[in-house]
Amino acid sequence: MSTRSLFGMETELAVADVETTVETTRTPHSISADLLGMASELPSLASSQSGLFLANGARIYLDIGGHLEYSTPEVTSPDAMVAHLFAQEKLLLGLAKRLDYQVRIWKTNVCYFKTGNTWGSHESHLYSGRLNPEDLIPHLVTRVIYTGAGGLDVSQDTPAFSLSPRAEFFKSKMTDDTTEHRGIFNSRNEALARAGYRRLHIIFGDTLCSHKAVWLRIAMTNLITLLSSRGVSVAKDIAIRHPVGTLARLCRDVSCQAVPIELTNGRKTTAVGIQRAYLERIRSCLKSGFMPVWAEEACNRLESLLDDLGKGPEHVAGQLDWAMKYSLFSRYLEKHHAACFDKHSPGLRHVSQLDKDERLRVRAKLAEMDIRFGELGENGIFNQMHASGVLAHEVVPESAIQSAVDNPPQDTRANPRGKWIKRIWDGKDASQFLCDWDVIVDTKSRCRLDLASPFVRTPQWGQIT
Repeated sequence: MSTRSLFGMETELAVADVETTVETTRTPHSISADLLGMASELPSLASSQSGLFLANGARIYLDIGGHLEYSTPEVTSPDAMVAHLFAQEKLLLGLAKRLDYQVRIWKTNVCYFKTGNTWGSHESHLYSGRLNPEDLIPHLVTRVIYTGAGGLDVSQDTPAFSLSPRAEFFKSKMTDDTTEHRGIFNSRNEALARAGYRRLHIIFGDTLCSHKAVWLRIAMTNLITLLSSRGVSVAKDIAIRHPVGTLARLCRDVSCQAVPIELTNGRKTTAVGIQRAYLERIRSCLKSGFMPVWAEEACNRLESLLDDLGKGPEHVAGQLDWAMKYSLFSRYLEKHHAACFDKHSPGLRHVSQLDKDERLRVRAKLAEMDIRFGELGENGIFNQMHASGVLAHEVVPESAIQSAVDNPPQDTRANPRGKWIKRIWDGKDASQFLCDWDVIVDTKSRCRLDLASPFVRTPQWGQIT
C-alpha cells in the first residue's frame, strides 16, 4: 500500500478562573467542562468517545483527569498543520468570551508547584508497512534542540535551565503507556483507519508557540517515519547507546554541541551531528516518487536552523521557544540579580551571590515567566513578543490560521467530516448523530458515513448491518 503523508496533533491545555472566591470556586475540570459546553453551541456533533467534533474537522474533549484537550484534523502538509494547530487558540479564546465569567488558558508543559503534573503535546503520523523504532529514537532524543519548549529543570529547587522540562518525565526508551511510565518511543498502535494503515503516536513532545518549531517538528518526524516504513535504514550508524540518559544531558546544554553522545558503534557525536546525519539521508531520497512535495523545503529549513544553532542560542532567540525563554530568563537574572546561567551545566553561574531563600524566589519568578509565556491572548508573553515584531518564527500567513478556525483541510477525510457536520447541524437533529475519526453514524435511521479511508473525498452513506 502506498501511503501519502498525513498527520495531526493533540494539545492538552491548562485553565483557571480569573477571580476565584470562596463563593465561586471553579476547578480546572469545571472550567474545561464549561468551555466544552460553549463549543456545543457551535456546529458540531457528539463524539462516540467523548467531547465533540467540530466543523473544521477537529475534536475537542475532556481527557483523563478532566483537562481540556484539542485534536487537530488530519492534514498532509506542515503548513496546514501549523494553520490548524494555531487555529485552536482563536477558537478557544472565542469560547472563553461566551462564558459569563473570565478565564485564563495556557499552553504549558509542566507544573513547577505540584510534582508530577504535566500537559502533553502528542502527534500522530499515518504509515503503512513496517516501522523500525530504532530509526526514530535518535531523532526523538536529539530533535529537542529545536522542539524543546524551554523552562526550568523540575528536578532542582534552584534555578536551572532546561531545553525541555517535560523530558524529565520520560524514563524509558520504549513503552506503550501514555500517562505514567512514559517512553521516548510509544509503541501503542491504534490505527483509526481501515486495514492496512497504521498510526505512529508520539507522546514525547512539548507544547510550542513558535510556528517554525512546530513546522520542523512535524515535517522532519514525518519524513523519517515515511522512510523507515519503506525499509530505509535512516538511522544506520547513529543509534544512541543510552537514549534516556543522553536526553537528560542534552536538555541542560543550550549550546546544543557540548554534550558528547555515545553511539552503539563506539563513536561519539552531538545532537546537531545526528540531526545532520538524518538530513543527509533524507536528502538522498528526495527524488523518490513517494516523497511529499514539501520535503526539500523541510531539509533546507532544518539545515539553516542547524547552522544558526551552531552559532549559539542568541542566533535562534527569535525562532525557537526554548531560546526565547533562555534570553528572557537571562536578561531578568542579569538585570535583577547580577547572575546568569552556565551555558554548559545546569544552575546559575554566580550562585555564590544568591543565598538559598533568594534562589528559591528567583526560581519562583522564572517559573511564573514560563507559565505566562504560553498564555493565550494579549497577556501572554509570547504573544506580546510576536506583536512587537521581535520574533522571526512565522511560516504561514495569519489568513490561513483564521480560515482553519471554521474550515476543514481540503485533501483528507477531515474535509467531508467537517462539511457533513455543518450540513447536519444546519438541517437535521444533530443529537441523533455520533461522530468519530473514521465514521459518522445516524443512530435514528441506522446509517453510517464511512470515513475509514484517510484520504476519502466523497464518502458514501450506507445502512448499518
